[in-house]
Amino acid sequence: MRQARIVMALVISGLAWTAGGRNPLAGPVSVNVDIGVFHDALAPYGDWIETARFGVVWAPARVDHGWRPYTRGHWVFTDFGWTWVGNEEWGWATDHYGRWAFDPAYGWIWAPGSQWGPAWVAWRHGGGYVGWAPLPPEVGIDMAGVNFDAILDPFAFTFVADRFLVEANLASHMVPVARNVTCVRVTNNITNYTIVENRVVNRGVEIGWVERTVGRPVPRFQVRAAETIEAASRGRVRGAEVAFYRPSVGPGRPDWHPSPPDRQPPHPARFADRAVDVFTRRHQKEAEHLQTREQRERQALIRTQTKEELHAPPGPSLDDLRKRHEDELKAQSQHEQRELQELQARQQREHGEGQGRPDRPKHRH
Repeated sequence: MRQARIVMALVISGLAWTAGGRNPLAGPVSVNVDIGVFHDALAPYGDWIETARFGVVWAPARVDHGWRPYTRGHWVFTDFGWTWVGNEEWGWATDHYGRWAFDPAYGWIWAPGSQWGPAWVAWRHGGGYVGWAPLPPEVGIDMAGVNFDAILDPFAFTFVADRFLVEANLASHMVPVARNVTCVRVTNNITNYTIVENRVVNRGVEIGWVERTVGRPVPRFQVRAAETIEAASRGRVRGAEVAFYRPSVGPGRPDWHPSPPDRQPPHPARFADRAVDVFTRRHQKEAEHLQTREQRERQALIRTQTKEELHAPPGPSLDDLRKRHEDELKAQSQHEQRELQELQARQQREHGEGQGRPDRPKHRH
């Protein structure tokens, strides 16, 4: 039986920005979070793991190549401000509680939190683009003075042309991750969270500006609390309401301590008749698929860059444009290296544990 309750201590250190540079705030903030409400619900879709830096966290299983938080869904404007409506089965938790961090071995990992929010992201805007990135565990509720430029890597962002921000099929408009380095340069941080009548409000991009850009009014919704995960998914948007499952997450009990994730021991009867090369064949196919996807991404990036040099946009000189393109190609190489490192680390774990779970389906759409 899985551990029903895990209490995690997150040490969150804020960053204050002054004229003299970055200075840590006075002492770390320890946050005890009872994550029992999340544990069993998220277990079918990923793994609870112990990390040296964040304690017990959750990693989604077998996600798509290049996946990042807040990329499978769309934005709506509610009484909580910009609110993320995710398509993933676990999004009720990971999109609205806690923080995300990137781990080279596990990819994106989620550190649970107790405060529900419409989304926990940093915003950037400018140069015709809007972008957002998941907030890391270093950022608490009070974000005053946080230097987001220093703590967020460009690859963590998702950018779209600003006219597409409120599109339902947002994924089809997302800028390739290699171009994030350029988008970060031409945008500015506009992250803005406030508390209004005990609600966390995600202001981000000014709603009037969005309406002027898209040339139509942006619908306003009211957040409605759903009693269960299933009720929220069945009736997500209904009229002028959008439903979310928002369970209360209390503080951790002092007599509970972080525990390693419950790992089922290998089942000899299940794996005895499964040849070792089952893993090998599947892993080889995964590596080939990854290589093919990355080749396509690189070729598409080069085609876009070639068009830009032939029909240079107003503003940057040709030399500046070529420097941007050089940086984008470097970013593409780094992206490819990250993806390969994560794939190899997972495959090594599967071989070592004998628990590759080839029958576990993907949960990305």
